[in-house]
Amino acid sequence: NLRSHLAWAIGRIGGRRALPPLRRAVSGNDLGLAVAAAGALAFFGGLLLLGKFLAFLIASLLSYLLLRHFTVPFGTRAVSSWGRNALLGLIPLIVVPVVCVILLFTLVGALVGIIGFVGYALLLLVAHVFASIVAGGILSKIIVKEIRVSIAWIILGAIALQVLVAIPFVGWIIIFVVYLITLGTFGKMLVEWFSHAHNGDTSSHPDVG
Repeated sequence: NLRSHLAWAIGRIGGRRALPPLRRAVSGNDLGLAVAAAGALAFFGGLLLLGKFLAFLIASLLSYLLLRHFTVPFGTRAVSSWGRNALLGLIPLIVVPVVCVILLFTLVGALVGIIGFVGYALLLLVAHVFASIVAGGILSKIIVKEIRVSIAWIILGAIALQVLVAIPFVGWIIIFVVYLITLGTFGKMLVEWFSHAHNGDTSSHPDVG
């Protein structure tokens, strides 16, 4: 019955086995059963979205607290030259996967292509974490007329990105631009870091500005 289905499903929130009985309930002829099951599915979906939001927010805050010497100049540089950084972000977003696909069709480069795809996935994951830092910096620039990277602004940035997801087209475009800015800044600072390392200055990091 409905109560047993819901009780068992709620007891296994996030588990795949919680979904089949609810799907069967939705496909049934009992309207009340279907409505209740649909509500339960929406509840589970909301929990998953909330969990994802909190996970990436915590990751952003930990990155700020543990890597402040990197995240503060990162956020400042990302916002101060956001247009150029957004254009640079197109390079890793488009060029890297294309190159990896080409390498997969070569005997020698297949392994490099696979490694490249793994690195690409990690880069997108890191960009997702750092996007809240960039969004917070943009908000601080708009509201207080200066770029700030702090716990409060990172939280506001994460909330702003979550709100923009619910705004079709315009919100999605803004989020896409934020991700491009993040990717472009990340790529530029990595290149500068490797340049310092190549010159034997591994202790320094790129200056702000």
